[in-house]
Amino acid sequence: MANKRVKSKKKIGKNINPVHVVLNSVIGALVVVIFLFVYSLYDNHMRIETAQAAYTGKYLEEIPTAILISQEEKKAEVNIVLQILNGCGIPGIAAQFQGLLSQKGVDVIDVGNAPSHEYEYSTIYLYGDNLDKAFQLAEMLNIDQSRIFEKEYSSLGNDLTLVLGKDYSHLDKVKIDVEEMKLQILNGCGTNGISKRFQGWFERRGYEVVDVRNADNFKYDRSEILYDNAALTDEINRMKKTLGINDAQIKKVSDLGKANVSIILGKDYAWLNPYSQLRAR
Repeated sequence: MANKRVKSKKKIGKNINPVHVVLNSVIGALVVVIFLFVYSLYDNHMRIETAQAAYTGKYLEEIPTAILISQEEKKAEVNIVLQILNGCGIPGIAAQFQGLLSQKGVDVIDVGNAPSHEYEYSTIYLYGDNLDKAFQLAEMLNIDQSRIFEKEYSSLGNDLTLVLGKDYSHLDKVKIDVEEMKLQILNGCGTNGISKRFQGWFERRGYEVVDVRNADNFKYDRSEILYDNAALTDEINRMKKTLGINDAQIKKVSDLGKANVSIILGKDYAWLNPYSQLRAR
């Protein structure tokens, strides 16, 4: 029996092909390397997604790529350190605005509840010499400047505190899709530089202004909004409210060239809502 076992082992040994052994080893090693590579890519993707979602409080697919690339640059440019408090009692509303304002470059360092949930109107409190920043935030959200108040001290070191009131749904949440909205601003009243001033106001709110010039004439008594894309209806309605004009001043046209929305500033420009917030140029 012992002799038969030895012969059996020798027979098996003779049937082993060294080339097959090497090939199997190489294939096995490649499978391990590919697995590790794929896992590394997945792990790196998850780390990036987690970090980005933590920054804005929103899901990755909701964050514009341009925002992700220039977060720190936007923070430095905007230069507002903010606390957001829920003063209306709607669950999650402060976190929602945290994400929206973070995308615009506001450094939100704290989110919580206000001492009361009975705030009828959203309010901005400023600390120290930060009145310009308070005006900037009020313009960003379309909060009336009468809702800005001074406070002596903040233990957090923030410049401002935003308390969201029951009017939160009427605030401008800066949801403009800059890939879709391309504005043209035309001077239809003849007032020197007025189109440029409105251009700055729109750009600070996230719009892309692709053209600024004079209209075909200076005889427009009322300002108008022209648009050539039916998909922009919701944004046009929001712009109507932002500017404070009526449906008769909005017109659907066939083609606006490189822009898809045209704002013609008429002689009533001083009555438009943004006018009181325009910065001197």
